[in-house]
Amino acid sequence: MFKRVTIWFLSIAALAPASLGASAILAGDDDDRPARPNIVLIVTDDQRWDTLSQMPGVDRLLADRGLTFS
Repeated sequence: MFKRVTIWFLSIAALAPASLGASAILAGDDDDRPARPNIVLIVTDDQRWDTLSQMPGVDRLLADRGLTFS
């Protein structure tokens, strides 16, 4: 049993880097495509409007680096 698990683990460990390398080669260099924006949507439930000020760090990050809708 131990030998079977060891062989299975070693085969996975050997194939994982090979598959990652192959996917990097197949992906190629796509610098001509425009960069897609990162979109993060934060939805809260059962939160009053006045409790948002209790998270100043999150509020600052959203206001400085993002777009807020009111």
